[in-house]
Amino acid sequence: MKGSLSTYPGSIHWHYKSSGQKGTVEITLSAAQRRIWLQVQDGRRAAWIDRELPAIRREIEKRCGLAGKRIPPPKVKRRIGR
Repeated sequence: MKGSLSTYPGSIHWHYKSSGQKGTVEITLSAAQRRIWLQVQDGRRAAWIDRELPAIRREIEKRCGLAGKRIPPPKVKRRIGR
């Protein structure tokens, strides 16, 4: 699914799913802020997501011309006990 977030006008927002499995990664691109972020809502977590996030990051970096450049690791918000 592709759309836009009302809180970030002009942004592009996707829901990324793995065929036949539960779980959804939300990807938002705000060109005006030069920012892209991924989010997983509590009710949409799944084991495949943790396995696939590094590959998703590499592909985004590759397509943005950032592959091979030193980029700080993403800030990850996790709740203790999850």
